[in-house]
Amino acid sequence: MPYAFEKRIMAHLAERRAASGRVLWTRGFWRAAVSCMALAAVCGAVSFFTPVVADNGNDLSQEFENTLLASVDQADNTP
Repeated sequence: MPYAFEKRIMAHLAERRAASGRVLWTRGFWRAAVSCMALAAVCGAVSFFTPVVADNGNDLSQEFENTLLASVDQADNTP
């Protein structure tokens, strides 16, 4: 080790200012923005390259209504 190496390093560490809260928030937001853009690009690519499934004629709204009203329809059909 060079002469007074430890003292020079400790002096540099003492000179170094602590990052302010605004700087830390800015760094965090930029990292979040980059990761969100990457996630959006991946989701867009998946939706673009996923093959389209042909519609088989089932209407989801009709199936939903039939499921919700199944108990009502059964009560009306009993003599």
